[in-house]
Amino acid sequence: MNKKLILAIIAAIALIAVFLIFTQKEVTNFEECIATGSPAMESHPRQCIYGDRTFIEYISMDPDECLDRGGRVLNTLPDYECYANETNIGEVVGLLCPCVCCVPK
Repeated sequence: MNKKLILAIIAAIALIAVFLIFTQKEVTNFEECIATGSPAMESHPRQCIYGDRTFIEYISMDPDECLDRGGRVLNTLPDYECYANETNIGEVVGLLCPCVCCVPK
């Protein structure tokens, strides 16, 4: 093969790769992940994988539902967050505080 043809093919592949990398939409939540066409895993709560990130569907529940899922209700008012070994699966409603449900990963 001609050296110029080989270089042209390599350059075309490199341009396509750069185009794909820079035009990829940034996904920041479950809904955006689903909108890309990525499937939802049949877990509870549902999860969606896009690239190397996993997004969890954020749902509303009452305190009993959180406890039934093996979670704990956390008041987020003083900027508390779930522990590192927990996942926030959604908002807990029906309480005066802004609360979330943290379940073990």
